[in-house]
Amino acid sequence: MMEKVENILKNGLYTIPKLLINNLRKLNITEKEAILLICLLNSEKKFNPKNTSETLGWKINEVLEEINNLSDKDMLKIEMVKVNKIHEEYLNFDTLYSKLAFASTITGSKHTKTKIH
Repeated sequence: MMEKVENILKNGLYTIPKLLINNLRKLNITEKEAILLICLLNSEKKFNPKNTSETLGWKINEVLEEINNLSDKDMLKIEMVKVNKIHEEYLNFDTLYSKLAFASTITGSKHTKTKIH
């Protein structure tokens, strides 16, 4: 079940910003971190903090600090990939997808019981 949900998220078949916003507290991320994640998820996966800072109107140090926070919280990873003999940095959101899948299955599995008298 978790793997199916994860694949749906990775393939863009569900709106991730809504899941992020609905699960901010469960994921232990701030609103600013969520904004950055949404921006990064909607950009190319090649890591470019300068473009991100321009897009958000933030100082590059702010972007790098929030990236560091998200990395510490295991929400994303920056990986070195060799492309045409050049090392480039790419963003990996696999752990974020796993955490969102878990949070959404927990949320989706709760049933509210009400008493009707």
